[in-house]
Amino acid sequence: MLLHQSPFTALVFVLALSAQSAQGEEAARTAPGAVPSSPPAAVPENAEKDEKAARRESLFEQNGKSGSTGLLHLVAPTSGSAGTLRFSLLADWFSGSNFLCNAGTPCGSHRQASESHLGSSVALSVTPLPFLEAFASLHSFSNENDQSSPALLQVLSNTTLGVKGFAPERLAGVLGVGGTAELLLLNGSGSVGPSGKGTSFRFAALADADFRQLSGQSLPLRITSNFAYFFDNSARLLEGTEAARGLRVARFERFGLGINRVDQFQWGIGAEATLPFVRPFVEWNVGVPVNRQSYRCNEASRYSGDQCLANDDTLSAFPSTLTLGARGFPILKGLSATVAVDIGTSGTSNFIEELAPTLPWDLWLGFGYAFDIVEPPEQRVVVVEKPAPALAPKATRRVRGLVHEKGKEDGVPDAIVRYGGRSITAMASGADGRFVSQDLEAGSYTFNVEAAGFKPGECSVTIPAESGPPAAGGAPSKPAAEPAAPAAPSARTPEVYDVDCELEALPRAGNVLGRITEVETGTPIPQASVELTDSLGRSLQISTDESGRFRFERVLPGVVTISAQAPAQLFRGQSLTVRPREDVSTDLGLRKRPRTPLIDVTPKEIKLRQPIHFEKDSDAIASDSSALLEEVADALARARRSHVEIQGYTDDSGAPEHNKSLSEARARAVLEWLVSHGIEQSRLSATGYGQERPLSPNVTPQGRARNRRIQLILSEGAAP
Repeated sequence: MLLHQSPFTALVFVLALSAQSAQGEEAARTAPGAVPSSPPAAVPENAEKDEKAARRESLFEQNGKSGSTGLLHLVAPTSGSAGTLRFSLLADWFSGSNFLCNAGTPCGSHRQASESHLGSSVALSVTPLPFLEAFASLHSFSNENDQSSPALLQVLSNTTLGVKGFAPERLAGVLGVGGTAELLLLNGSGSVGPSGKGTSFRFAALADADFRQLSGQSLPLRITSNFAYFFDNSARLLEGTEAARGLRVARFERFGLGINRVDQFQWGIGAEATLPFVRPFVEWNVGVPVNRQSYRCNEASRYSGDQCLANDDTLSAFPSTLTLGARGFPILKGLSATVAVDIGTSGTSNFIEELAPTLPWDLWLGFGYAFDIVEPPEQRVVVVEKPAPALAPKATRRVRGLVHEKGKEDGVPDAIVRYGGRSITAMASGADGRFVSQDLEAGSYTFNVEAAGFKPGECSVTIPAESGPPAAGGAPSKPAAEPAAPAAPSARTPEVYDVDCELEALPRAGNVLGRITEVETGTPIPQASVELTDSLGRSLQISTDESGRFRFERVLPGVVTISAQAPAQLFRGQSLTVRPREDVSTDLGLRKRPRTPLIDVTPKEIKLRQPIHFEKDSDAIASDSSALLEEVADALARARRSHVEIQGYTDDSGAPEHNKSLSEARARAVLEWLVSHGIEQSRLSATGYGQERPLSPNVTPQGRARNRRIQLILSEGAAP
């Protein structure tokens, strides 16, 4: 019996890239020439040791069958430390006789059969963040039954993709909580690649209690529980086969292909003894069927020996297993070996047509490997045989500065402070705008300061050769002792010299620039009128130059409307978003005014010579109506004081309530089109009248088409 697997390389590559991002932040903190945001704080040696021990301990978290960390079947609401990866390979095997076909549950005329099962699961999980784990697994298996034809049934490369979120800190130091979402891509027998219609989903709530975290007397014990809902669509893989046969597949085919016709509520509980080199565990898992698919089991046509869920919904028919196993951890850090056996506690002899049979037993063997890509290297201890002679302490001097906006006291965070004319590592201001230099020699120092949203600035300070008040930007101040940890008796308290660094803020407005051209030829339109309405409703008009270009400066941030018109072209408008201190560009193409207009403007109405088209039974405007609506927008732009009511009508096809709702949606769609093309919304209103006020009897196709219409009614006395 051969076990086939599809390539897993792509999944491994994607998840490895996610883990690599967790390494970036650690590398940035130690890269040569890095700019610190504040003076580094001393980390206690015992804290470094505790963190290192915690990361080593997290390598004991290994993948289960689904690919996520936990026991064999249960998922733990924890993971390894951020920046850890885990790979695992599990294989399971069963062989027996008279399991599916026996005297109590015959397979037609057969009262005995032999079955075998061989499967494997390859999994990879990664923890990119302290509260998130992504995982994937590839499950392949083969089942053989001497009553089926062919005897060997295979499912190739069923894939699980999942994500797990969990609380990074335990409640009361003991309880952990989390949840998973899984996507299951299923293959049919003999197929290549996943079958979309069989795609299934599982959502689970996770909890555990780790008694190793108890204060006082801790226990090497962890209890885990899962509660999940499984949206199982595997039965859809059989639709074509069963339709061709005209009957349901046999019980050994359901077993061989792992087919369930209903969903399941799944619950499980387990315990693990967290011993140093071996971790024995026990699990019990049960699935409670839920007939979301409204599947009907026919007593008259069911397979021999099968029951229907509607007539037998006892626990003995539900799939459940008791798992006994252990994980061993050899001397090699991160390596694990797993051995376990599933014992079927129900669903192994009472067979239900809606459920795949449960194996009486299933032996699992496998190994896993976890590694930490950001774990700090081991520190080497250098033994000095003869200590160097003690040197007299040197006087230390530092500069303490504040970066702030001119005329304001609030500090500017993340400003880059460089030493002018000196090869000394730059600094960055903290959240309060302050920075502290390293130890400096006596002399004059000029600091070049840059920050986003501000003009570059500079400040200076002089450190005298002898202790005394420094000169800082023309305003000397007395040196102040910097708060520091207690120094050794021979150390000297550093002298601190203050400096004030003011920055001038850049204008917080943006610019709008663009070009007006003819749509048909692409040539620029000089002297076209361009109007901008800013986020406060204020308007400004300019004309394009000879190249058709225009520019509005110092525009308030927010959504603005740009509109353009020329004597020989139709009006055109659009909305733009302006951001502080940025340029936003646009090109507006104007269409030539048509020789034969599609509209007539009267004192009471803008009459349409052809209807506005919509998609069938929808409010989506068809693309062939754009030219007509552009003429409507042009007419409204030139009649600035007019108000128009956009009226929507339908024929009498369908229910009156539906027709009224559809007509309102279509009128609203026309309103939104006009607003997006530069017409003020305050001048527009939309009303749907449904099948009311027909223009023609709804008895012919032509009459119905005439009644499906949009009318544009101008306010009384508002003729253009």
